[in-house]
Amino acid sequence: MNLGNGNPSLTSLTGLENLQYIGGNLQIGLETKYHKGNPLLANLGGLNGLDSIGGNISIYKNITLNSLTGIEGLKSVNGGISIKANPLLSNLEALTGLTTISGYLEIVDNSSLDNLSGLDNVTFVSGDLVISRNDSLVNLTGLESLTAIGGNLYIGVLNVGNPMLSDLTGLDMLTSVGGGLEITNNDALTKFMGLTNLISIGDYLKISSETELNNLSSTGGDVEIRNNPLLNNLNGLDHLAAIGGHLLVYNNDSLISLMGLNNLSFVGDYTRIYSNDALINLYGLNNLAYIGGYLEIKYNDLISSLSGLDNLTFFGGDLIIENNTSLISLTGLDNIYPGSIQNLKLCNNDMLSACSVQSICKYLLSPNGTVSIYGNAPGCNSRSEVEEACAITAIEEKEIENGLMIVPNPSSGISDIRYRISDIGYVKLEIIDIHGQMVRVLVNDRQYPGGYMIQFDASALPAGIYLVRLQAGGQVETVKMMVMM
Repeated sequence: MNLGNGNPSLTSLTGLENLQYIGGNLQIGLETKYHKGNPLLANLGGLNGLDSIGGNISIYKNITLNSLTGIEGLKSVNGGISIKANPLLSNLEALTGLTTISGYLEIVDNSSLDNLSGLDNVTFVSGDLVISRNDSLVNLTGLESLTAIGGNLYIGVLNVGNPMLSDLTGLDMLTSVGGGLEITNNDALTKFMGLTNLISIGDYLKISSETELNNLSSTGGDVEIRNNPLLNNLNGLDHLAAIGGHLLVYNNDSLISLMGLNNLSFVGDYTRIYSNDALINLYGLNNLAYIGGYLEIKYNDLISSLSGLDNLTFFGGDLIIENNTSLISLTGLDNIYPGSIQNLKLCNNDMLSACSVQSICKYLLSPNGTVSIYGNAPGCNSRSEVEEACAITAIEEKEIENGLMIVPNPSSGISDIRYRISDIGYVKLEIIDIHGQMVRVLVNDRQYPGGYMIQFDASALPAGIYLVRLQAGGQVETVKMMVMM
């Protein structure tokens, strides 16, 4: 049913009172530059008998429409709902009969709409939920029953958000977003109050204000924290343990710390920490053990060392440390497995003089790719200078009395568990789950001093975090192991 080709004299929909069902789409105004809406239509009276729609609803560019009165009987929409560019629309109260939206829900560019009351009974949106460019919207009251979104959740898009939106109250029951979550360009939004029960995001996370996602443990896609001039910490991401895609921390002028990412141990793709003018160290990444792609730390003017990356043992790409004007040392990169570094770029870090950490020295013995070292302070201004420093300090493989390492970690299959003991005696090596329950005993025997390697196949274990515990010579060492699907 199409009422969208521009009906300049249409003031009501009287005459459609007996219409109960539309098998296709209902279009009240069309979203194209060639069509206008219905400039005199103030409400939807006349559609009072309408019970269900087989397709989509589009209510677009009706400049005097102030309410949706007339569709209170609507119970079922088998497609999406798009409510756009209706400047006088002040409420959605007529939609109280809806419980499920089988497609997308778009509420965009309705400048008089200050809340979403009327959607109070909607529990599930199977497609994307888009809320953007609503100039008077101050909160999301009306979405209190919404528990799950099958697609993406956009609160603000591209360069346009909801300028008066101050918090996300109304999304308090939301636990799952099947796609990505993007909250951006909402100038009055300083906290994510309202998302504290969100547990799962199936794809990316893009945020542009202080977060309160305290229950979020993983994302299937990327996490991007960028262009937030007032954001000074990442508190609220405290339970985030795994990121399926990349991690980008970019252009956050007031960010001084990465505290809040303390439980993060796995990033599936690259990690970029880029152009954060106030960031002074990388503490907060202390549990990060694995990066699936490259690592780039660039244009962070106040970082003086890379301490905070001490548990990082593996990444699958290039190592790029560039244009960090206060960086003096690569301390923090000591434990990276040299074979996981492909190309190495240490460039234009004006004060960087100490590059002879274990991982770099070992990598330079047999590089896996191109080596670029220049524009740094003396001692780290060329490959030869770094190699000389490595020779002087005679860096050898770090050996603690009972060393324990897992490669690769995380893993979905076979990992090498390597350990070293210093005295003859009984050794026990075991796998324990996070509840303290025994999963597997790998070694329980008398062994002589030296290095050992045990292959362990994790493919039969449920995904999650486990502990590998080594007991030898009266000492105990425990390392986290992440098992992926």
